[in-house]
Amino acid sequence: MDVGSYLTAHELRLLVAGVGSGALVGAVARRIRWSPSWLHGYLAPALGLFVAGWWSQPDASVGRVMTAVVVGVLAGRGYDRLSMPTGGRAAVLLVALAGVWLAVPENDPAVVVAGAVVGLGVVGKVDDAGAGYGLSVAVAWTVVLGAGSTPWSFAGGLLGLAPLACVAVVPFRRSPQLPAVRGWLWFLAGSGGVAVLAARWVGVAPAATWLRVGIVCAVAIVVASFTAPSGAPRRRRA
Repeated sequence: MDVGSYLTAHELRLLVAGVGSGALVGAVARRIRWSPSWLHGYLAPALGLFVAGWWSQPDASVGRVMTAVVVGVLAGRGYDRLSMPTGGRAAVLLVALAGVWLAVPENDPAVVVAGAVVGLGVVGKVDDAGAGYGLSVAVAWTVVLGAGSTPWSFAGGLLGLAPLACVAVVPFRRSPQLPAVRGWLWFLAGSGGVAVLAARWVGVAPAATWLRVGIVCAVAIVVASFTAPSGAPRRRRA
């Protein structure tokens, strides 16, 4: 794949539209103190998609839309449960968006939403409690918009959010925290590996199977399991 062919002036304009929308919504949210975090987490990418001309009804079934929303909400819960340095969780979302960009035929929405995540980060609103719900749903929505009628592209793009979704559903003794640099770097690197594996092995692979989807999910569970317990005390052997 020639990555350079994708980094065009058109892509840069989409990115700037997303950054501007995220910064604008974040700045307004700072002025309106009662604004719920999940709302500006969703409005920032939604405004970016509207400005970029992607505010349209997707060509997808109700089942796909509902699946994307459920995965997005679970990933948002995982986003909020993780304790990472400033911008760390946003970096995980950007990694997931990179996987979407690789997996789906139409990757313009992923570029716009990536810009919105950066824009919210610029004004310091990306780490607000609850913001992850709106942002994660927006990431899942880029999969719905970009995958079209190709089922494996849909699955491969959505799997980029699997590590965050696993953090939401795996039972922990307390909220997972990543105080050590190696902890959150491991999760970031592991999320990147899952996103690339899902995109290349499922999203764009002619021979994709549900077995591959299951293997990618298993890898995501391993990434979440090895990362999240770093904040919980380990039992010592007697």
